[in-house]
Amino acid sequence: MQTLSRILLATVSILLLSCTYAERYEADGSGDEIIVKFAADQAINETIVQAFDDIDAEASLEESVQVLSAELGVPFVYSRLTSGREVIVQVPMRQVYELVAERIRDADEVESTVIARRIAGDVSNGPDEILVSIDSSKIELGPDVDVNTLTARLINDQRFPVICDIRNDGRLAVTPDFKNLVARLVKELVSRPDIDYAQANYQVRHYDNNQ
Repeated sequence: MQTLSRILLATVSILLLSCTYAERYEADGSGDEIIVKFAADQAINETIVQAFDDIDAEASLEESVQVLSAELGVPFVYSRLTSGREVIVQVPMRQVYELVAERIRDADEVESTVIARRIAGDVSNGPDEILVSIDSSKIELGPDVDVNTLTARLINDQRFPVICDIRNDGRLAVTPDFKNLVARLVKELVSRPDIDYAQANYQVRHYDNNQ
């Protein structure tokens, strides 16, 4: 009976630990991931095989992913390989925030932008947001203003979908929409002849036990 109790206790502990890791993964916000399988006739597959045991080959693979990222105009980086010789790439959240903030900052109607942490009371509440101060002499943020259309015009780049709202202090609050960003990236990747398939990574997870 004691043995059975110990087994049950160990099982529950493992489940609780797994849930903790899952929460940490989501809360960490390091970036969304995409699983990419290159077409069988692509030379990169040889590099992928070598990368399992060769650091130099893995570095070459990282460079190939960077080239692909540059071609699509959206930042993503090599993360790791799967046993099925798929490449997992990650969209770095901070870099996307900075790119979107920079594009908005360059608009003539914008006075300033700042990337801030969402706060509810004294507690951090969700992902960062880009707070945008608009030049009121050029745009008046009244109830008739379509903030989605306005923000899209300020960013001037359809590759970076966002969610936006107006704060009580009159500033625009802009958050990159990573779900739609990843969906668009997947669509572009699968349309390429050098890609066999691509999909958002909802299953293959990597956890850092040191977090």
